Amino acid sequence: MASLRLAARIVVCLALCPAAVPTATAADWQCDAGYVWRDAFPGDYVCVTPEVRDRVRRDNDLATSRRAPGSLNPGVCSPGFVAREAYAGDTTCVTPSGRERARRENELADRRRNRTGGPEGLDTCLPGFVWREASPTDFVCVDPAARQRVREENANAANTRGSRACLPGYVWREASPTDHVCVEPAEREQADLDNRAYETRARTLGGACDSYAEEAVARYNEMVARNCGFSGAHWQGNPAVHREWCTQATRAERDDVAVMRREELRRCALPAAESERPSWEQCAVSAVIANRACVNGDGSPAEIAAGRLSSVGCGANADNARLRARIGFGGRFCLSADGTTDRGCCSYEEQIVPGCLCR
Repeated sequence: MASLRLAARIVVCLALCPAAVPTATAADWQCDAGYVWRDAFPGDYVCVTPEVRDRVRRDNDLATSRRAPGSLNPGVCSPGFVAREAYAGDTTCVTPSGRERARRENELADRRRNRTGGPEGLDTCLPGFVWREASPTDFVCVDPAARQRVREENANAANTRGSRACLPGYVWREASPTDHVCVEPAEREQADLDNRAYETRARTLGGACDSYAEEAVARYNEMVARNCGFSGAHWQGNPAVHREWCTQATRAERDDVAVMRREELRRCALPAAESERPSWEQCAVSAVIANRACVNGDGSPAEIAAGRLSSVGCGANADNARLRARIGFGGRFCLSADGTTDRGCCSYEEQIVPGCLCR
C-alpha cells in the first residue's frame, strides 16, 4: 500500500507540476511553414492554418453570446451544491452538509492518525479508520461510511455541475474534452480534423522533416541500386543528416532539393527504361530483401528485430527482381551495400526465388 501511495503522489506531480513550455526551436512542437498554433485554450499547440486560428479567436470572443439562456459554466456547481474543498483544488460539487463533513474530517485528521507510524508510515490510520481517498493523494483518516459517501460524491460529480447549453444552430467545439465553446457545426468538424492531423505530426516541423528524410533515403537506396553514382550532402543514406538539414532549411529549400533528387534519379533511370520495360512487365523471378542489424542515425543500435523490415521485387530475371526489391525497401533505413552497418543503415540478406511472389 505504501508503494501505491508513492505512485499516486508521483502521478499527481506529473499532472500538476509545472511543465516546460515548448520552444519555437523544438521541431516536434514547432509548426511547419504555413501553420501556426491554434491557441483555442492555454496549452493548445495543435498546428492549423492562420485562417483557422483567426476563426478560433473569433469563436472564443463570441462564446458567451452563443450560450443558451440560463446555462451555466461546466465549472460551476448546480443550484443547491457547493465545492467540497476536501483538499486544495477540490471542486467536486456536493451538498453544503457534504462540504461541512469534509471540513470537520480535515480538522480531526491528526487525531485519527497513528502518531507512531505503522505499515503505511506516518499516514497509517488508527484502528477503525481508513483513508478518505477523495483524490489519489487524500490520506485523511475517516470512518468507512465517510469514505463510501466520498466515493458516491465523486461518482455523481458530473450530475451536480452546471451545463453550458448552446443556442440553436451551435454546438460545442470540443477542441479538447473540456472545450465547451459554442461554434457552428463546421467549426467543430474543423477542430476534429485539426486534432487528427496533430496526432499524425503531419503539420509539425518534426513530422514534415521525418517524411522528408524518409523520402531522401528511399531515393538514395534507389540510386545505389541503379548504380547512378551520385554523391554529395543530399545523396547519402543517413536519415538523421537529412532530418537535421530539413529543420534548418525553409520549406521552399527542402522542396527544391526533393525535386532535384527526383529529377536526377529520373535521368539516371531513363536510358535503361525502354530496354527494361518488357522485363518489368514479366514476373518470372522474385527477390526478397530483409534486414539483419540496423543502426540509428546517431550510431546507436536500432531496436528492430532481424527480418522486421523487408520488401519483395519481381521481374523477368534476377537483376530486375533485385532492383525492384531494393527500391521497395523504402527510406526508414538505408541499405548497407558492403554488408557493414553504417549510421542510419541496415545490413541485409537477399534471396532470389524462382516464380512470382508479387501476385
